[in-house]
Amino acid sequence: MPRIFSGLGRAFPLLIISLLFSCATPRQYPAGFVLKGTMHFADIEGGCWVFKSDDGQVYQLIGKDTKRLGKDGLRAEILVAPRTDLASVCMVGRTVEVVEILKIYP
Repeated sequence: MPRIFSGLGRAFPLLIISLLFSCATPRQYPAGFVLKGTMHFADIEGGCWVFKSDDGQVYQLIGKDTKRLGKDGLRAEILVAPRTDLASVCMVGRTVEVVEILKIYP
């Protein structure tokens, strides 16, 4: 084997790992905004959880972290992304997807 390729056997796994990590993209959030407000249970169409922001706007939350917010009177600060491609059964407020729960207040 030519000398130029003799060290390739040891460097090959490192090269592959480097390529894999260089192709990974950092976590990116869709264009969104931060809301601070309170969770409420609305007794509409069998019941829906809604988030009323401190400025009086009402939002219906979707996403995997919404179960952590399902407590009446819970105050939180959340990062959300608008979802204009969805409709809700309750039709209460604007539908937004929870991207991240920033803070839950005691």
